[in-house]
Amino acid sequence: MKRHLRFIKTHRRALGVRLNAEEDLLVNGAREPEHRGVALALLSKIDHPTITKALDRVEDPKARTDLLAGVVRFSDDLGILLLYVESLADSESRRKAAGAFSLAVARMDLSEASPARVERLLAVLTEVFAGHERAQALFGLLHAPGFSEVFDSVRDHLPPDLKEVIVPLAAVHEEIVLGQETRHGHGALKKGCALLLAAPADVLSAYPREVRVRLLESAVALVADDRAADRAASALIESLPKDSDDFVRLSLLRAGELLRLHADERAKWLLRRLEGARAQCNEAALWRDALDSPQLGRFAIGWPSANGRRLEVPKEPDRKGFVPAFSLDAQTPVWLRTAGPKQAQSFAAEVKLHRGLVLGGVAPVLGATLKGKHLSVAVPSRGVPAKIGLERLLGDRRFALDLATQAVGALGGLAHAGVRLPDARRWRFLVEGDATPPRLWLADLSGARESDPLEARKAHGGLARGFAREVLSAHESMLPPALRRLLLRRRPRLEELAAALADALR
Repeated sequence: MKRHLRFIKTHRRALGVRLNAEEDLLVNGAREPEHRGVALALLSKIDHPTITKALDRVEDPKARTDLLAGVVRFSDDLGILLLYVESLADSESRRKAAGAFSLAVARMDLSEASPARVERLLAVLTEVFAGHERAQALFGLLHAPGFSEVFDSVRDHLPPDLKEVIVPLAAVHEEIVLGQETRHGHGALKKGCALLLAAPADVLSAYPREVRVRLLESAVALVADDRAADRAASALIESLPKDSDDFVRLSLLRAGELLRLHADERAKWLLRRLEGARAQCNEAALWRDALDSPQLGRFAIGWPSANGRRLEVPKEPDRKGFVPAFSLDAQTPVWLRTAGPKQAQSFAAEVKLHRGLVLGGVAPVLGATLKGKHLSVAVPSRGVPAKIGLERLLGDRRFALDLATQAVGALGGLAHAGVRLPDARRWRFLVEGDATPPRLWLADLSGARESDPLEARKAHGGLARGFAREVLSAHESMLPPALRRLLLRRRPRLEELAAALADALR
């Protein structure tokens, strides 16, 4: 309010406003502005007719713009805002006005404005502003109370060049600021993000904190230009307090995005910054350690240590089975299956088959390296390889029956999907022994090939029978007769074996 009073004092003659004794004391600084009603009554005297007369008294264009710039800081009159925007001439004035415009329209209720006046406002913005300044002004307009209702009524009448800008920004406003699913489509959302994030760093940093946070959470990942996204992300992250949880969370979010883009050096720099700001940030320390560790493609060898700040690398990784590793792209521990370059063609075919499977009991693919000396495919770090983790579970009959049932289900799903395995030995599986009941995951599809589903079902009946006999051997005498008979067949039907196992579990 003191700033507004100083403005009135400076431009009192041009404004031609009449003040009472109390208002005169306020304007001259002899009395503090302590009463809201008195202050608002004074500001209300500077209305549209008063400004129109004042502009007739001022001939210098820059002085007219300065006068209007001061008024729009407190006026909620759309007509005065239009006069101000129309008065802008030089580029420096336009740059400052884009920010002032956003603040001004946030105070106005545009639901009462006529569609014709809103169309005029949009037309003036298009004529006066260009580039990121236009995007900033239009984005500010979308925040104005009541604008969305009026916008729906004028959208179809807008010129194409204006529609190309404001519709994408409306998508950003709906999706990122309001947290709603946009009505304008994903393409418009991506374009709006690019328009908005093209602004200079000081403009991005001037947005309210909650908007900056949402931009970092969503918009940066949608910008196709890596350099533009990186510049915008750096500006937005640097605008947050270094000791805040948002700074830590969003720095990690951006570092993870850089790792997915294989921009490892930029990610490492950001992680070092984060470690400096928050010494106990385990994720930053772990990810940086993974970048410095021995790697197979995009996988660092080893799993997080007990304190979660570094990778523990096995002295001699078992390259014939599953290798514990850390995915740089997904920032998560994985089990890695490896192969040599001579197997490149068959390995790529197996990985392609595996990627296409969405089946219960089959571990999904989290990433793969299909070129170079060391080929690999990664699955989630669930449990341990069954060849070392299964024995301690098989002494419990119910656990053994449940594991056999899970294997039958996974093999049946594979057959239904038209994928056939050459065998179902325990080394293909991971087992979560700490789960109740233990959980079995088919994770190694080496040798898998496409097959007729009927033929695959017949073949998998024999594979399932072999796995079930292996895990149930210690309890053979206690099994129901129907199940024992099926386990003696060479190729029992999968559905019969599944039903017999279910009966045994009752």
